[in-house]
Amino acid sequence: MKKRFQLFTLLLFMVPFWSHISYAQNVGLGASVGFNLSTHINDFTYQFGDTELNFSPEFTEGYNAGLIYRQIFGRNVRMQLEPTLTQVGASYSDTFLYNNFEFESESRTDLTYFQLPILFQFTTTPPDRAEFPRPWAETTYHISTGIYGGYLIDATFTGTNRGAPIGIEFENSFSDDVTHLYTPYEAGAIIGGGLEYGLNTKVGVELQALLGLVGFSDNSGKNYDPQNIAFTFDIYFLF
Repeated sequence: MKKRFQLFTLLLFMVPFWSHISYAQNVGLGASVGFNLSTHINDFTYQFGDTELNFSPEFTEGYNAGLIYRQIFGRNVRMQLEPTLTQVGASYSDTFLYNNFEFESESRTDLTYFQLPILFQFTTTPPDRAEFPRPWAETTYHISTGIYGGYLIDATFTGTNRGAPIGIEFENSFSDDVTHLYTPYEAGAIIGGGLEYGLNTKVGVELQALLGLVGFSDNSGKNYDPQNIAFTFDIYFLF
């Protein structure tokens, strides 16, 4: 939690600095916020005592918040760097055996990452200013493709276990730090698209799909590699 607060504070302090840079030619700066639906490709494995969990992942909700640096290369091509604080994970509704008794578990993992996507965007062409010289706000559409790198800040495994091992209903809530199960670094691919409206100051929406492809760790043999997959929706502002 402390690391998340420090990174979010750093992003906020960067906004005035980026706003100053945005006056440069062919440079745009902004901020984005949104939510995501995410899950893992691989099953979640976790061991406590002599019990090993092997849960099938389902989608869960998360959030995204970050900054945007845009470098324009032409009327239809631009590159963006998007330092982002994001939370992804998965939910589970499964059963497990503990001391030969079956329990039901409703649980989820929450993974908080600092990510740095590098995107190339290809946009529709705005109206020709030579033919229509008077400036006005306009809508353009774009597709995005790129890669991202991420650093895992923390990971938690929370939920509720229920059962009746000796004929008496039992319920237990838990919250465990499982950061050690995951590779601290990951990289993946992004594809998406969106639209934006405005003249100098612009507002836009973006839909993206992210797939984790590579995990990096000094302890890869002991870590669980979930291969995150997420679908994100963001609203952004450019100054």
